[in-house]
Amino acid sequence: MKTTILGAGSFGTAIAFALSSNSTSVNLWGRNHTDMQSIAINRKNLKYLPTCKLPENIIVSSNIDEVLSDYSTCIILAVPTQQLRTLCLSIQDKQHIFEKTPLLICSKGIENISLKFPSEIVKEILPNNPAFILSGPSFAKEIAEDLPCTIVLAGENESLGTSIAQKISNKTFKIIYSQDILGVQIGAALKNIIAIACGIVTGKNLGNNAIATVITKGMEEIKTLYAAKNQNINLSTLIGPSCLGDLILTCTTAHSRNMSFGITIGQGADINKMLNNNSKIIEGVSTVKPLISLAKELNIELPICTSIYNLLYKNIPLEKTISDIL
Repeated sequence: MKTTILGAGSFGTAIAFALSSNSTSVNLWGRNHTDMQSIAINRKNLKYLPTCKLPENIIVSSNIDEVLSDYSTCIILAVPTQQLRTLCLSIQDKQHIFEKTPLLICSKGIENISLKFPSEIVKEILPNNPAFILSGPSFAKEIAEDLPCTIVLAGENESLGTSIAQKISNKTFKIIYSQDILGVQIGAALKNIIAIACGIVTGKNLGNNAIATVITKGMEEIKTLYAAKNQNINLSTLIGPSCLGDLILTCTTAHSRNMSFGITIGQGADINKMLNNNSKIIEGVSTVKPLISLAKELNIELPICTSIYNLLYKNIPLEKTISDIL
């Protein structure tokens, strides 16, 4: 099996580690030539996973034509949601090379302006390729260190999805197939915003009971959006790895970028400076704007998510936000 990963950030690199154990080769592509040269020379992604050495069968490249021409079993799209459209458009004219190759999307969130989920963006631009979502509780560093995790591969084609899940799973990197591609993406998008709220509560030293309250209310907001987008709620999705599992992981440790961001706010940091100076992608920050627009369009209320939006972009005081989310 050959696999190609487009996106050499922390998660794309971690997925390369996971797939290297049962692939003859893994192509890891990134658009920044200097960064990719550094990874190739050092055999480490010094920017994101500096302590993890790449296995020899991971081939590092900044040449997208080269990696797309390698006839991979699947292509993994591992870029932030707001960059996903640009990536798909950049390979659209090369679709004849990888036509019908399954695309596994790791992006989490909702696109600005279009208010589309990642699978909807990919299907719009690359309609001839089967699209799947790869999501669940999985910190990149732990994947790269070969620590156990279980995540979900969601897509409409059950036979193909089940086959891919079996091929890319190994002893520590376990994949569960689901047909609920929408439900999985809703959980993945909202959990990052809820994690910011949990971080704020943690930063203010309000205790574990308060964190549990936010997680419980947050789960209800995931359910609210899910019901508004699809009346046939799949309970196994809500209580499975991609919703409840990912929510718990992201909301209970400072290893989560989103929770860490919230902790810093709770400790009194200047929010505008944080929004302007943060070099790493905080998915909850980039998701909350389109989410609130989508909620208005669907005529639903998401109190915690709205409170975080108002705090970040409407200058609502922190104490008022804490009162609202609890």
